Amino acid sequence: MTLPVRILWGQEDRWQPTSYAERLAADIPHAELVVVPGAGHFLMEDDPARVTQEVLDFLADAKLLGALAASPWSRSACCSPTGGRSLGGNADKSGLCSIRVPVL
Repeated sequence: MTLPVRILWGQEDRWQPTSYAERLAADIPHAELVVVPGAGHFLMEDDPARVTQEVLDFLADAKLLGALAASPWSRSACCSPTGGRSLGGNADKSGLCSIRVPVL
């Protein structure tokens, strides 16, 4: 796999310890692990602002854009129906984007 990967993990996850996250990150080339302090297994509920910011930062990263442009899925990213930067997705009349992602 050549696409960048950002793994988000709750530091206080009682079901899946951070050692699992470290192993996952080590096994995936180009993976970056972000451990969210104070968050548990449902980190998107425990710290939604941090999770949102991490996802937005990841999507805005120039390395990700370059990797997407060079990948077989280069026409399958997201779009902005409100006039923002478009990466080739398709917005319907509601303004929602169709996003296809690679399945590994």
